[in-house]
Amino acid sequence: MVSASDILFNHETNVAPLGLIAMDSARELGEKIDNYMVEWEHNVVYNVYTFLI
Repeated sequence: MVSASDILFNHETNVAPLGLIAMDSARELGEKIDNYMVEWEHNVVYNVYTFLI
C-alpha cells in the first residue's frame, strides 16, 4: 500500500504530485472525483487510496 504522503514527498517521480481539496459544501462531489482519480491511478502505476488532503 502506497500512502498519498509517500507519493507527495517522493523526489524520484518525474511529475508534480496531485492532491484534491474538497470543501465541506462540495464533499460529495470531491469524493466522486477522488474515487475516479484513485481508480485511474490503480490502472496506471500506484496503489493510491485517496487524493483528498
